[in-house]
Amino acid sequence: MSEELAALEAEAVAVDAVNAPPVDPQPEAEQPPAPANEQAEVAGLITILAGLFAPVFPSLQKIYTPDTVNQIAAAAVPVMAKRGWTTGALLGKYAEELALAAVAVPVALATWQGIKADIDAAKAKDKAEPAKAITEQPATPGVAVPDPATFAARG
Repeated sequence: MSEELAALEAEAVAVDAVNAPPVDPQPEAEQPPAPANEQAEVAGLITILAGLFAPVFPSLQKIYTPDTVNQIAAAAVPVMAKRGWTTGALLGKYAEELALAAVAVPVALATWQGIKADIDAAKAKDKAEPAKAITEQPATPGVAVPDPATFAARG
């Protein structure tokens, strides 16, 4: 009986080998799922980039209108599909860092511009005060006191 059992096992192995799916020696890397609306993501990316540089280049707000951004995204999506690109692949493993930069850089630029304006205002105030101080000093005999308007004109 054991010979019959061994023969049946051998036959079962042979049937399994014939019916088993082929084994791929190098499985493909798992691809991330494509975004639901690639065009909306491309439009969002363009809007973020335009907003990122808008504090330095205010004209970008007039150029990159929602309609223009949507037209660019609609034209870009077929090219991206042709090349096998996705917004996730374009941003890669740094997507979160780039999103942070898109939010933080405009705030940092606005802060820099505000501080620069404050410093310029303080300098202008300091230039006005020495001229005032000169006119309030008591006159020293034999020393001519210059007119404060002369200093203001030199800037």
